[in-house]
Amino acid sequence: MSSKRWLQELREGDCIVAFSRREIFDFKRTIERESLGKIAPSVVYGRLPPETRVAQTNLFNTKGNRCKVLIASDAIGMGLNLNIQRVVFSRIEKFDGEEQRTLTAAEAKQIAGRAGRYRSDFPEGLVTTMSKRDQKVIRQLLKQDYEPLPAAGILPSFEQLATVYHATSLASLADIVQVIESHWTLPGDYFMCSSKDFIRVAKLIE
Repeated sequence: MSSKRWLQELREGDCIVAFSRREIFDFKRTIERESLGKIAPSVVYGRLPPETRVAQTNLFNTKGNRCKVLIASDAIGMGLNLNIQRVVFSRIEKFDGEEQRTLTAAEAKQIAGRAGRYRSDFPEGLVTTMSKRDQKVIRQLLKQDYEPLPAAGILPSFEQLATVYHATSLASLADIVQVIESHWTLPGDYFMCSSKDFIRVAKLIE
């Protein structure tokens, strides 16, 4: 898609989803250059410092400034409150740390679901792709049912940790976690996640 066509189709409340930091900033520079500075997109991605992410989110959510468009990674699927009207997938493949692959239905729905969120400025959300070839695929992904999970892993909540702390003389967080792990009885479709990292961090804190 040419940059001129981009600008013709961009609208306030758009979120362009890219899957690498390089792509995010390539899109940002292109939009700023081709719009002659009239549009200054906000950016959100996973490794952005929390305070910067909040600032960028607030800029995008505030009307009347140049941040009419958001460019983000799939980090937007993790519960951020954003005034997105339309999610625009730049592509439908991502590198997952091991290989380049097509998004799963769950991933596509998680990202697409950020458009038209409850109590946002846009009561109706839209989803599209930059490539016409990808539109058919994203439509199929969004129509798919979620695959049922065979089991779910859990870790102790803060409330459970506090309960054991008050009920025992244990002062060590690592010891409390180990006590819970040894006494928990879970139904067949749940399992206790490995607490090794949890315990290691707890010991470092102590």
